[in-house]
Amino acid sequence: MFTCKRGFCRNNMPQIGRFEIKEKLGAGSQGTVYRCIDSELRRPVAIKLLNREMSGVAQTVDNLLSEARTISQIQHPNIVSIFDVGNERKRPYLVFEYVQGELLSDRMKRADLTLPGALDIIVGILSGIDQVHRKGIVHRDLKPANIILNSDGIPKIMDFGIARLITTGMNHDVELTGTPRYMAPEYIGEGKVSPQADVFALGAILFELLTGKVAFDAPDQQTLLACVRDKAVEIPSSLNPEIDQQLDSIIQKSLEKDPDQRFINAGEMLVAISDYRKSMDEVTGQVTKGTVDFLLRRMQHKSDFPVLSESIRTLNRLAGSENKGMDQLASIIIRDYALASKILKVVNSAYYSHFSGRIGTISRAIVVLGIQTIRSIAASLIFFEHLHNKTQVVRLKNEIAAAIFSATLARQAAEDAEMEHVEEGFLCGMLHTLGKILVTYYLNDESEEIQRLVKMESVSQENAEQRVLGMSFQDVGVAIAKQWNFPTAIIQGMVKVDPASPGELKKTDVKLRLIANFSNEATRIIGDADEGSEPKIKQLLRRYRRGLAISEKRFEKMLEEARREFVELSNSLGSNTANDPFMRRLSRPAKTDTSHVTKGKGRKEDITTTLALEQAANLPPSSSLIMEVAPNDPAINAEIVLTEGLQEVTGMLVDDDTNVVQIFNVVLETLYRALAFDRVVLCLQDRATNQIKAKLGFGNDIENFISKFHFQRQYSADVFHAALKNGVDLAISDAHDEKIQSDMPEWYKKIANAGSFLVFPLVVKQRPLGLIYADHSQPNGVVLTAKQLNLIKALRNQVILAFRARM
Repeated sequence: MFTCKRGFCRNNMPQIGRFEIKEKLGAGSQGTVYRCIDSELRRPVAIKLLNREMSGVAQTVDNLLSEARTISQIQHPNIVSIFDVGNERKRPYLVFEYVQGELLSDRMKRADLTLPGALDIIVGILSGIDQVHRKGIVHRDLKPANIILNSDGIPKIMDFGIARLITTGMNHDVELTGTPRYMAPEYIGEGKVSPQADVFALGAILFELLTGKVAFDAPDQQTLLACVRDKAVEIPSSLNPEIDQQLDSIIQKSLEKDPDQRFINAGEMLVAISDYRKSMDEVTGQVTKGTVDFLLRRMQHKSDFPVLSESIRTLNRLAGSENKGMDQLASIIIRDYALASKILKVVNSAYYSHFSGRIGTISRAIVVLGIQTIRSIAASLIFFEHLHNKTQVVRLKNEIAAAIFSATLARQAAEDAEMEHVEEGFLCGMLHTLGKILVTYYLNDESEEIQRLVKMESVSQENAEQRVLGMSFQDVGVAIAKQWNFPTAIIQGMVKVDPASPGELKKTDVKLRLIANFSNEATRIIGDADEGSEPKIKQLLRRYRRGLAISEKRFEKMLEEARREFVELSNSLGSNTANDPFMRRLSRPAKTDTSHVTKGKGRKEDITTTLALEQAANLPPSSSLIMEVAPNDPAINAEIVLTEGLQEVTGMLVDDDTNVVQIFNVVLETLYRALAFDRVVLCLQDRATNQIKAKLGFGNDIENFISKFHFQRQYSADVFHAALKNGVDLAISDAHDEKIQSDMPEWYKKIANAGSFLVFPLVVKQRPLGLIYADHSQPNGVVLTAKQLNLIKALRNQVILAFRARM
């Protein structure tokens, strides 16, 4: 209600009821829209204050408010929600969700929409109006100016100020309301109000989106109304050659003069558009990009996802290339300090530690475990460490729980099939539902709408996904997995398969696809049924008999192993399996059996038993997982990293299979991780050019820096030659000091702007072989304790020992 006479309070702040008006957003024939603040909830809202004469649009003001209350019950990601309604002195007002963004009418003026982009927008609009029509409501004023694109580019329909609740077939208006260019012919001629009238407006919007021109135009309103009523619309493809005959027919059907010849409602038009996009995808062999691009934009908004995602993409790219060296791969990983730390915790778990003792660097981890294993660990960490959304925690936990359980079961199936790389089975089982999990996490509104369509309206799961997203969960997952550069075999494991005709069983990707599908189906059967799952499992085993040939007895053992590992992982992730029915069914206790546990190299464990380290504090005291406690003192922490690196290099020196490059990488990475240098570089003499040249390194823009870091061996008076000639370690605390600058060579000044740096020469029998260089961007950025300095010198000496051993 209005709390102030003449619209102003005593403090000169205009108010509508409890809402403080902040600014006028616009005005039209129906009323004025204001941006307001809800004084109770302290949230921004948009209020449409209807004009006094608008009370004649509905039979009574009460009818108008009643219809608004009906609309307020609709919650949909493509509809601007109505929060409240009010009435004072027969002037109704409606309180809407406030959306920051760009009007579709303004967006269309830029004339740079692609055909897929235009279809993405119309699918969103149709999805929202479909929900409105299902509630028996007609919008009656659909136009580009009543649709806003939010910050993610998602269309949201607004301005339901003159919407009509249809209760008995066709309704009629005595006076025309709305925007002439988007009015249906039967509304202009007879005042008829129906869902088909909205379809006509939607067709006009689609025409405009795809051609850049309005469907109907005239110099004055009366001529325009006659044009809409009587004149045929131009064929859209004549204005845009990208429009084909099928899309032409959809647009023209929506703009038929006879409402009986149009789509019955927005839902029928949405199905036609979705079928068209699906057929185009099949022809081009591509999935619709709009949803994937939008999903990726949502991911970028998460603080740590962009770096992590880039790390996974690069890992997968390097994992598939034999030409990339260990140093490049290690350099990529340690750019993301959090990811590197998590990987090192995993590789030092009980399963991996028996390979070669404790591993302190990524470089060594890659040598010992291989690129494929590191990729598997990193991909798993994405699932377990980065999908924590409080708003839909129960549903998301169940989806992730199903993925984890499916992965453990898939590993068992891969072992049973005697596959060479069991971890590929684990990954395929986990990633099989990647699309569903990502949509649940990043597109919560759309995910809930899909669920509602399936449960409340008996729409099939596949059709619901297509209706809301314009593509399936599987399409989303496959597209994202490709973005992350997962190899074809693993991506194929995410695709549905007919177990009766899976393809050539000798092919790895076919076998992985069978394993992933089987493990996911089995997981759903077990998780969804309290009792009576046995007949369904037997039927599942029969269906997959041709490709996997798993007996009931073998499946029981596989299930016990999978459950044991699943419980271990669930506890480590802080999940309470006792309180949630789905989790409880998956983790139903199996018979006590320790026959699978052996010590040493024969131990049957895998990646799934190692991912618990991050949250191991949640485990009971009886847990055998090793805890790692990082000291609060950075100096002590650095000393630990340096000591572990030194121990690692010492062990490598007595290993005949270790080459010097591997040792160099471990030393450089240890220095880089321990002391937060900007760059750490190893320089060696190059006899061909008679230069000291940078060969390996870690840090910012390191490849470019290495290519420029070189100087002649012939002596000149500068800090680098002084260190090499005299065999002394140098610490430059302030490289910007004028006195120090005079001792800097010109080549160095051109490539570096370090605030401080260290130089450790490599000298064998008084002959300089090279040096280790480490810098920091700030003056006095390199501050070392005596113990740290001694450890660095010891690491440098190990590099020299590696040279001597091979001279």
